[in-house]
Amino acid sequence: PEVKHDTMLARLIPEILQILKAPGVVTACERILGQRYAVVPFTHNGMFVRGGHTQHWHKDDTAPHNARKQRHHHALQAELLYYLQDVSLDMAPTAVLPFSQYWTVDHETNHENFAGPEHLDFAWMSRNERYAVSGPHSKYSTEDVLARRTQHDRRLENVVRQLDWPLIEPVDLGPLQAGSVVIYSHNLFHRGSHRLDDWQVWAERPRFMWRFYLYRTVGPDPSMPPLTQVLSTTETPEDVVELWRYHWHWMHSGSAPLPGVTLDGHSSTLEELVQRL
Repeated sequence: PEVKHDTMLARLIPEILQILKAPGVVTACERILGQRYAVVPFTHNGMFVRGGHTQHWHKDDTAPHNARKQRHHHALQAELLYYLQDVSLDMAPTAVLPFSQYWTVDHETNHENFAGPEHLDFAWMSRNERYAVSGPHSKYSTEDVLARRTQHDRRLENVVRQLDWPLIEPVDLGPLQAGSVVIYSHNLFHRGSHRLDDWQVWAERPRFMWRFYLYRTVGPDPSMPPLTQVLSTTETPEDVVELWRYHWHWMHSGSAPLPGVTLDGHSSTLEELVQRL
């Protein structure tokens, strides 16, 4: 039967469950969201056959009437992206702003950023997303498109630089091998990018992606092994380290850390605490 691209269900495509039940996927999701995490029973799918258009930076989801959605610093929600085919860097890989789940913009005083799904540079992009950046309908030269110096590229780059958030650098999720899975915070700024390869092969090389929404249903389990190694904090701003410290402790205990407990679990001496104060 004919099915809309954004309503594909496991009962229609049972192979979806093979992805979600893969041992590596289950282990990663349990380390992030705890055991018995829930998967929303439908998928959001993106197929980029004609991939000449680019997308604005945004966070997914919106509250009713385009109100601001309540966001969570804790690991309560995640998105899982599954790619059915190889994704090279010229096939419009998903672009993300790592660590941006911790930050947002002041929508009340900056109306350039729409308050609903939390867009960046919404006013300009809403007028210009309709124009192709690459492909047969682009107004830009091939040289400018490949060098990423079109007006669209520069606008997307500048809006991130102007945020002046710690550690924020755009990253393209690629290259990826067919069957790859990417998991990131539901509150991460991200966008779909435009293709850079020859537009005449787009129909033969579609870039297809399935997106799943995952939710935590139980609190953190202290017996679960650590998710990953602690990131280096040598050149990281102190307020960011403090945020990581809180979140790392919550992920492994379900509670806030005591004052003076570092990311590696050690306690500061009284003299060190006095110096920090």
